[in-house]
Amino acid sequence: MEFPSRTTFVVAALLAFPVAADVQDFRPLKPLLPHGPFSACRSRGVEGIGPSRDFIVQVEVDEAGTIESFELPDRSPGWLTDIAACAVERIVFEPEIKDGIPAKTRAQFQLAIAPVTGNPESELGVASVGEFITPARMRPRAGKSLSGCLPVNLRGIQVSRLMMTATVAADGAIIATELPVGSEAWMAKSAECIANQLRFYPATRNGMAIESTTEVPLVLKQYGSGKFEYAKIRADTGMIEAAFQACYPPGKQLTGSVVFEFDVHRDGSVSNAKIMRGSGDAELDGIASCILPRLKFEPAKVDDKPTKTHVTWELPLRPPS
Repeated sequence: MEFPSRTTFVVAALLAFPVAADVQDFRPLKPLLPHGPFSACRSRGVEGIGPSRDFIVQVEVDEAGTIESFELPDRSPGWLTDIAACAVERIVFEPEIKDGIPAKTRAQFQLAIAPVTGNPESELGVASVGEFITPARMRPRAGKSLSGCLPVNLRGIQVSRLMMTATVAADGAIIATELPVGSEAWMAKSAECIANQLRFYPATRNGMAIESTTEVPLVLKQYGSGKFEYAKIRADTGMIEAAFQACYPPGKQLTGSVVFEFDVHRDGSVSNAKIMRGSGDAELDGIASCILPRLKFEPAKVDDKPTKTHVTWELPLRPPS
């Protein structure tokens, strides 16, 4: 695609991984009811909590549907950690399924703690376990540039970094977008165009898809005069598979995606990479950080001459073939 000779723009956000297809087979994480029993989840000698108090618990559910780790708010007391650890041992799920493969999933729920009725020793226990919520997450995309979403008649803009707030419907489609106060009309138009090309795994509540909002980082960039070609990954299946084979631990079936920001040099090598949006799984983020520097790109070009450029790029992840 050729742009006007004086000014060239490209969307350097959320560029796609060309070997990944849209994932069709998706089943949300679903808690198996009833939970518990929680009668053993107690702590003695705790006073001053009042009749009841709620805490948000973040959990990571493994491919078998078992909670393998949990997090509480910062500076949570030891008695709360003990009660939460006891409670999560008694909660199991049907695991999330992506493309027919069980996947690790992050979720959160509300844990209500209250004094044990009739106990004279200020004993606290689990009063209730609330609904399990998973956030909306972006699906891997097929290899297509989003540069066509920028108007071609702008002048004088260099770099615009935006955080787009997207409303994601229960079917994973974006139904509304919002940009920061002060954003210009062309930015809103570009964001709407980009949103029309993105799909998400929807947020869920107790295994049911729900409407939600999420944030999507966008970077809009201007590249001098002349014809511009954006950087793209080399169409080399062997290189890609070698990177995945080198970085995936044997037997791991983790899936997801990570958004990176990095430099692509004139020789197609990558440097100065940092994660803009992680997968929600530290191990998967580590795999992505191992894969990226092993990949080679076709460099950006101005008037057919290779040039160094800075891009934001989404790396979808799946077990090696």
